[in-house]
Amino acid sequence: MRRTSALIVLALAAASCGGGGASDTTSSTTTSATVTTTAPQSTTSTVEPSDTTPPIITVWGSLVVYSVDGVVSLSGTLDEPGRVSIPGAAISEETEFDWTADFERESGVHQVMVTAEDRAGNRSEVVVELTVDPDLELVFAYVTGFDGSTVTADYATFLTGEEASAAAREDGVIGVDETVPNDFYIRNDNPTLRELPVSEKAPVVLQTCFVDGPCVRQTAVTLEQWAGLLAEQAPGGLPGGWQWYGGGALPYWLTLQDGTVVHVAEQYLP
Repeated sequence: MRRTSALIVLALAAASCGGGGASDTTSSTTTSATVTTTAPQSTTSTVEPSDTTPPIITVWGSLVVYSVDGVVSLSGTLDEPGRVSIPGAAISEETEFDWTADFERESGVHQVMVTAEDRAGNRSEVVVELTVDPDLELVFAYVTGFDGSTVTADYATFLTGEEASAAAREDGVIGVDETVPNDFYIRNDNPTLRELPVSEKAPVVLQTCFVDGPCVRQTAVTLEQWAGLLAEQAPGGLPGGWQWYGGGALPYWLTLQDGTVVHVAEQYLP
């Protein structure tokens, strides 16, 4: 009995030490740890490129201007906020983009430099050619035709203020106690038509509207474009998304130098 007990004790001791034969079963537990590695973050700063583009200057009307008395008013716009300067001119900046310049020049031909500077200091310039001549003849007329070299003009008289109201009362258009609306009156009582030669360099300034922009603006067109518009007698047909305000029904101011038309400017009527 004692021998048997000793064998049992030895067997249990062997089992507890992991020994044994093929019939032994071993249990193990595995613990895994997850290690997270964070890579250093890089900070990327976006550097805005410096503004090196000069502003674009638009002068409403023509870059060729005529004046009898030398008193001139120019207006225009910039494509970005900026300041406009003209030597000897008083500048009125109506907005960050729109401007008006008033100045005087003596008789003669002048190169008027219009300078613009944006907020980044970029500058641009355009030149307006101004002719001041007291012998220029300024004629108000309706244009009934233009063949490319000669204009057919129906002269009229453009009156404002009390003179306009007095003429309208005299013509029986308004009553004795009335005044003309919009402070102007056009008297056209002479049916005579005149044929006037036109300089091939004469600019034509029309009253136009921009389809996606301002209305009404003075916009210069070529003689060829004007001839086409007069032939069509319809709004439209202008480049850059313009529309012709009035569609050919408005009168004009014709500037004559030695009997030849050197400048054509359409008169705005509300």
